[in-house]
Amino acid sequence: LAQLLSTIPKRKDIEILVVDDASDGSTKEKLLILEAETPQLTILYNHDKDPKGAGWGRNQGIFKASGKYLIFADSDDFFSQEAFTEFDAVTRNNYDFVVFKTRSITANGQKSGRTNFLNFLIEEAANIQENKPVSTKKILTKIDAPWAKLISKSLIVDHNIEFEEIHYSNDVLFNLQVLMHAKHINISRSIVYVVLDHDSSLIKVQNEDMLDQRFDACIRFNNVLAAQEFSKNAHSITAGYILNAKKYSWLKMLSFIRKTAKSKAKLMYPLHRYFIAFIMKLAGADPLKIRFYVVFGERV
Repeated sequence: LAQLLSTIPKRKDIEILVVDDASDGSTKEKLLILEAETPQLTILYNHDKDPKGAGWGRNQGIFKASGKYLIFADSDDFFSQEAFTEFDAVTRNNYDFVVFKTRSITANGQKSGRTNFLNFLIEEAANIQENKPVSTKKILTKIDAPWAKLISKSLIVDHNIEFEEIHYSNDVLFNLQVLMHAKHINISRSIVYVVLDHDSSLIKVQNEDMLDQRFDACIRFNNVLAAQEFSKNAHSITAGYILNAKKYSWLKMLSFIRKTAKSKAKLMYPLHRYFIAFIMKLAGADPLKIRFYVVFGERV
């Protein structure tokens, strides 16, 4: 967290809100020191014994924030050196929603591939935006992490958009709802955020509760997405969740299959995409382009 705060300029027009989600006493002491050292920093506390999760924490930040734009960050990541110069530049244009590129590194500072596909999607969305602005939305549905985005607070408040207050996948519906209501979107090729790729990251947590929450969030996401005019070929699939359910029980697998059948979600992508993807792989195509084709059914 101290590293993250060190990458945010100490300016009066930048408000910093840190949410302490039921941390221990020693952490609270360190937070008080950081708050004393950073005039624009306010700490928001969950005084309960148990953590309420990132969704709850982000909603507290939304409620408290007084600025025109919101920027979210995880405490183990940080901003790039040029981030706030880029933020300053785009805010002059009154966009509702701006999406930026990121880079990812491991705990020892080595380059990681965690955000490669996200950056590939942003590049393609930027290319499409130049010709067909509406088409960018279906690509952006796959970039659900809240960081590396600049979001108008009025957009969120006017449409009552909130994060789901669950521990996993709390951001997928939030991102979709922002896209649904945003009228002025910009895609930036600038890298503004650095993601730390480490083994204790929530994205790598594997347990039954995590699987249930992520699967149910996927179903809710797809049910909302199916009603959007920009959603063609943009659905998610549930096969991966179903395969992971096998380690817990066959009954859980069957339950996931039944829930998928009753929803607007898809079990898997059309079979012909996998066949064509195999041909592309044999031809030596870029793996990111192959993945894009499987997801959207379009070649780039």
